[in-house]
Amino acid sequence: MELRKLFAAFGAMLVMAPTVAHATGDPIAGQTLSQANCARCHDIGQQGQTGARATGFAEIAADWPEDRIDAYLFPVVHASARGTVRIELTREEADDIAAYILSLKN
Repeated sequence: MELRKLFAAFGAMLVMAPTVAHATGDPIAGQTLSQANCARCHDIGQQGQTGARATGFAEIAADWPEDRIDAYLFPVVHASARGTVRIELTREEADDIAAYILSLKN
């Protein structure tokens, strides 16, 4: 019976892993990384910006589930829809940017 509980707990950890990673990301570091890597295409602030070529971070925070944000940022390469931008992020950087995006949630 204890083994069954152990497997159930392990399964729950696997399901929750992306959420836990975002909770441990540093939103301040994520904001800095976003300014350096993302602001050329995305509005990274709280307000929508006219002229932004890609979905704004506030909109992403409001509309996307956390696992989609994670898949967008990681594994390692984020490529723009037109293929003009290719950014490589470490797991830690992706978690920091995800934490920053989620901090914009209303």
